[in-house]
Amino acid sequence: MDPQNCDFSAHVYVEIANPPKLHQGKMHKTDKYVPQGPTIEGPFTFTHDMSWESFLSHVAELAELEEENIALTQMNWHFQGKTKSLPLRNVGGFMAMVTQI
Repeated sequence: MDPQNCDFSAHVYVEIANPPKLHQGKMHKTDKYVPQGPTIEGPFTFTHDMSWESFLSHVAELAELEEENIALTQMNWHFQGKTKSLPLRNVGGFMAMVTQI
């Protein structure tokens, strides 16, 4: 079986980092920022014939961002249940993801 001609579809969830929240202390000097957990949005269906541009469009829609505001340098992907993330920063990373799926 030729891996380049395999049909597939997968559900994609987008994890969005949240900014830290200000936690007020008893005095002004004891205020501190507390990290917040990420928000998970989705899914959308990722198919074998989806382009990089279409993929970014779906991610931007779920994250409620303009496509040019997506932090590509921080994009990673992994299979569900796996902890090791792989980079998804450009079309090369996208093609590697498609090949592995």
